[in-house]
Amino acid sequence: MKISLIWTALVLASALLMRSDALALDADQHRKTLAGVTSVFVVVEELSDELKRAGLATATVSTDAELRLRAAGIRVAPEQEALSSPGAPFLYVHVYGRRNLMQSGIHSGYIGAITLQFLQDVRLDRDLTIRAKATTWSVGESVTGSTVEILRESVRDLVDRFANTYLMANPKR
Repeated sequence: MKISLIWTALVLASALLMRSDALALDADQHRKTLAGVTSVFVVVEELSDELKRAGLATATVSTDAELRLRAAGIRVAPEQEALSSPGAPFLYVHVYGRRNLMQSGIHSGYIGAITLQFLQDVRLDRDLTIRAKATTWSVGESVTGSTVEILRESVRDLVDRFANTYLMANPKR
């Protein structure tokens, strides 16, 4: 039983680390895709029931992200405006988390992975009539902590990272 729990924990931790690293699209060519975007719409994926029971709300995560963007001087667009703007861009926030159980079955905090993806419409060079939604920039990280607050902190940190990248691509004139 002990070996099984240890292996389960190792596999989960590895999967979380691989997931966040695999989604990182933060090279120069990805940052350049933010240039010319005049506002950002935020979409937060619905949180799991487990995280909701722990006191984390989807609306709270959304508000945290929007407040960070506004504090950085980035305009947050309402949904309808964002959908009608060129490229219909939006910042997608995904929070995965679960209780971390010790070998004895006692709850010892939370483990999670947070990803931010900036999606927008793109066109194929070989056929400009083909348009699709694609992730053009993303970052993620795995976290552990004693409460679900660690997940909120991670979202805020990653949104700050997005804001810095956005502002570098869109300098004030």
